[in-house]
Amino acid sequence: MVDPPRDRSPVPSLPPEERRTVLYASALGTEFDFRVLREATGKPEEDLAEELESLVHQGILRERLPPGRYRFARERFRAGLYGGLTESRARVIHTNVARALERLYPQGPPPQLMGEFGRHAFLAKLHEASLRYNREAGRQARSLFALESAAHHYERARMDLRALPGSRGEEEGQLLLEMGEVYVALGEEPRADRLFVEGLERTPASARLVRAYLLLARAEVTRGSGPPELFPDLCREALSLFEEEGDRPGQARVHRLLGRYASARGDHRTALAEGELAVRLLDPERDRREYARASVDLGNALALKPLGSGTLEAIACFRRALGILEELEDFRELARACNNIGVTLGGQDPALGLSYLALARDFAERSKDRRMRGWALFNGVEFQLKLSRLDDAVRDNEEARALLEPYGDRLVQRQIDMNRGMLALRQGHFPEAETAFRDALRQAEELGEAYARSEALLRIAQSLILSGRPEEARRELAQAEQIQGERWGNLGPSYRALRSILRPSSGPDAGGT
Repeated sequence: MVDPPRDRSPVPSLPPEERRTVLYASALGTEFDFRVLREATGKPEEDLAEELESLVHQGILRERLPPGRYRFARERFRAGLYGGLTESRARVIHTNVARALERLYPQGPPPQLMGEFGRHAFLAKLHEASLRYNREAGRQARSLFALESAAHHYERARMDLRALPGSRGEEEGQLLLEMGEVYVALGEEPRADRLFVEGLERTPASARLVRAYLLLARAEVTRGSGPPELFPDLCREALSLFEEEGDRPGQARVHRLLGRYASARGDHRTALAEGELAVRLLDPERDRREYARASVDLGNALALKPLGSGTLEAIACFRRALGILEELEDFRELARACNNIGVTLGGQDPALGLSYLALARDFAERSKDRRMRGWALFNGVEFQLKLSRLDDAVRDNEEARALLEPYGDRLVQRQIDMNRGMLALRQGHFPEAETAFRDALRQAEELGEAYARSEALLRIAQSLILSGRPEEARRELAQAEQIQGERWGNLGPSYRALRSILRPSSGPDAGGT
């Protein structure tokens, strides 16, 4: 990503010295500082002040506050001046500006000027300096959730790194990892995955930690879109490298992800074991951010224990994580934690669940995380229906679909289909509900998600009962029970109600209708 082509429209003629001054000013931007312009041009202070005064009187510039700040009166005029520069002249000017900034700030760029340092160094083709400044500007922008700006700076840094001589594979791998994480946050996951793959190709085998984090990033980004076996394979390869390096936070992160994977496949015992191991690997004081994230994932595993037996422990984990994440102002992880608390509590208290999901949406807005905002809306649809808020459920589902459907993620598509089915059930459109739940079932089967498969089968059985087809409903319910076996222990109140309807009145499972 580079600056747009310069506008080469004609501009009025000026005296040579004024023209030189205003050309430098045009390279600085629409608004500029007297000190920087003086340092870059090398002109005596009084001479420059007189030239700027003349340009103000001609209506070309305007003085700004605080004193010493100027602005072009017309952006088109500035663009015309800058557009008239040859490539070599522009490079000389940006080189002089870049060196002037370094003289004015010998201790290094202040945070608010890091992007400007990077811009001038990049356009001057000072590759080493540009790489350093733009990479740091990208990190700063990312920390402020200015993700488009972060991507812009990282792209420049990447171009500079490639222009430098010699082999710098480890550095390039780390840069591509950071870039890819920005594109994940922007929702451009296929692009991010290409960067992670390229990073693995360029990073030497000796740089084990960089390779491990690239593998882990690939695992996360392909979980909902790649072949089912790719995710665990990438995690295990990353875990091996982290273990070789003795990187406990890295190991914990792998175990967190393997726990999520086991949970989705209905293997509760493994999910719980992985979550507990991740927490044990971390120092609560030294690894606070990762410890909080591991606590959220452990809370998820506990919340899915049979008959709600792990709910209190899960809430304790979530609240422990919230305290740390609030101190760290990690809004993205706060959104995830509140989302999970909402799902955990909403089954028993839909209104309380919705209040946490609203917090999750607020935190997602602050972190510019469209995906998490979409999931918080999706997860609230069932609770809105329990409170008989059909219009709110329809609205939230449509907003979530608009946010998430562009990702092309099968996890997203499964939830879209599940919510579509629940809304159709509530509206009395039973055949449409069955079709939607079967679409969700197909997505869950492709993803290898046991719990999601059993949930879809349960909803299909509901649709069949309401359509007057109890025998078919019994078959679907039996499949759901077979998938769960003894690993989960229950499928919630809806399952128990269906079972009481579909089982014969005699026998050990008899129940009233």
